[in-house]
Amino acid sequence: MVAKQVQLTLVIHNHQPVGNLDHVIEEACLRAYMPFLELMLDFPEIRFGLHTSGCLWEWMQTRFPGYFDLVRELLRRKQIELLSGGMYEPILPVLPEQDGAWQLARMGKYLDEHFNVRPVGMWCAERVWEPQMPKLIAQADIRYTLLDDYHFRSSVLPEQLATDYFLTDHAGSSIALLPISRQLRYLIPFKPAPDTLQYLSKIASTSGYTPLVVYGDDGEKFGVWPETHEWVYEKGWLRTFLQALTDNLDWITVLLPHEVIARRHPAGTVYLPCAAYAEMGEWARVDPDADDDDPPGFWRNYLYKYPEANAMYRRMLGVSENLAKAREAGIDGSKLASIADDLGRAQCNCAYWHGIFGGIYLNYLRDAISYHLLKAETKLREIAPSLYRQRVTLKDHDAKGWKQVILQENKIYAQLDPAHGLCLSRLDYYPSCYCWTDVLARRREAYHRKLRESGKKKTKAHASIHDRVVTKAANLDRMLATDSYPRMSLVGFFTEAEELDRLIESQDTTYARPPQTHNDYFVPVTDLSISDSSVAGKIGFGEFRVIKSALLHENGLDVSISKLDGQLPETNEDYFVELNVTALTEKAADRYLQIAEKRYHLDRAWHILQPASILLVDEWKQHRLAISASVLTSAFIHPVFTISSSEGGFERTYQGTCILLRFEPRALCDGIQIEIRAEDL
Repeated sequence: MVAKQVQLTLVIHNHQPVGNLDHVIEEACLRAYMPFLELMLDFPEIRFGLHTSGCLWEWMQTRFPGYFDLVRELLRRKQIELLSGGMYEPILPVLPEQDGAWQLARMGKYLDEHFNVRPVGMWCAERVWEPQMPKLIAQADIRYTLLDDYHFRSSVLPEQLATDYFLTDHAGSSIALLPISRQLRYLIPFKPAPDTLQYLSKIASTSGYTPLVVYGDDGEKFGVWPETHEWVYEKGWLRTFLQALTDNLDWITVLLPHEVIARRHPAGTVYLPCAAYAEMGEWARVDPDADDDDPPGFWRNYLYKYPEANAMYRRMLGVSENLAKAREAGIDGSKLASIADDLGRAQCNCAYWHGIFGGIYLNYLRDAISYHLLKAETKLREIAPSLYRQRVTLKDHDAKGWKQVILQENKIYAQLDPAHGLCLSRLDYYPSCYCWTDVLARRREAYHRKLRESGKKKTKAHASIHDRVVTKAANLDRMLATDSYPRMSLVGFFTEAEELDRLIESQDTTYARPPQTHNDYFVPVTDLSISDSSVAGKIGFGEFRVIKSALLHENGLDVSISKLDGQLPETNEDYFVELNVTALTEKAADRYLQIAEKRYHLDRAWHILQPASILLVDEWKQHRLAISASVLTSAFIHPVFTISSSEGGFERTYQGTCILLRFEPRALCDGIQIEIRAEDL
């Protein structure tokens, strides 16, 4: 018989990122979100907190109204408490302050309008915490949030951490912090129900007063994660667990989160370091060879670890800055409301990072970020055209310590990097709200070492997702490749013709970049000059120099590369210009290359002699990218695949298409002209 009491708080967090595939979200609704709430109706004494991200609420509003009906019924019974958070599940501390406040207010308004609820607690996206957050949270009239016990370990004694909640403050604003038990996160739902009761009993029997134990975790664990639907529902784990709690309510008191604040005194005020949950600290490490003894990473490290994430983030900050200027100019707020919504959607965290979760490797999530940013910016250009009068801007847009060149027209936004040979880092097309150059580089991840071990050890049934090693296709370990520099465009270099010919003939699916010399990505330009619609700079390689220029047109760029002075390399090398562009998938029949009226699939490599033009066609989005070049001898075109890990296992993902334009070296003497045009179909 248990001698003492325990108070238990349960919180479920349901989220699907902006831009996720409809069938993926639908599966989550059918296999996890709906059956979970339906079963909870059978156990009215088991109350819990529920957080559903705003992007998921919006998706379900028309597609799964039954979810709303279940939530309203549970609210009527006073069986659940709805939690707020950033509307579109952003990492709040990395947003401009006004955007963070908007995200919290927008979510509060949504819950009030649809459920007549004013939440007093919030879910902290990915439990990313920074010490300045209490002020932002308190100003939104939110009294508490939940963080992992991992956050507290340097600030709280172990015996208190397992049994209490705490306060924290910043600049005079105070909120409550409820520590989520890591032990419960790994017990529920992966271990039999008695294991959880045994753990609660141990806490109750070893505490000198009634302890508080908090569970908070993803709703996807209850039906979406591999094998969990069968385990949780078909084999009855959830029913058994809820029945076990119901049968032991004589010593387990199940409290809603706000009741914890109302009924218990905090254990004191604590100050926590920057952190997220423990696994995030492992994933955010920059060094792929780091081990368990190394310090955990910090979420902002992703902006360094993945330059592509930093580029999206800075692009988002630029739109946010212009929206703030439009507000300051006194533009009618009703005209800016939809712009704010699109900016908010582009702040959804998932595409900005990676671990087992986090979707930077999923190009459709990155595409959704670009879509909403460009949609917001298109509206801003119409409402506040004075913000966009300057066609050429020189600024440290990416916060790298050097300035980038931004060329923009009504249809085109192009960003070139003088620190890297005036290479093209971004090409946006406003009519379809699309980034043509969003191609993720291949890099070595810490988990790649597990590929060599896959199949050697059998994964335990119902194992936590963090312990699983599963591959979605055979021989993925043989497809690993890394890039020595990002997948930018207009990168010029020399390589021996024989090296490339061997690559073409081998049809090696890793498509490793051939050995290169005089790669202008690694050379800063000098004598940079900009005009109303163009930019040019000199690139020196010691023995010779070239001049590269880009002229902005309504639909794209005209690029010129020519030798300025000195002698070309006296080797058997050809000159190449690399472009990396994307159509989001290599499998769809409506995405293809078109060269001389012939279609070429994107899932394999092609060597085309003297193409007059190369078209990357996307019939789904009804646009295409046209590339042509003077004195072109051939083009080697191949897909770029990454090998990454997700909750379903290791997978190969198409990131884009690499186009290597090939020229004889002497072409540089006369000058190479390249045209890039984005067009509607």
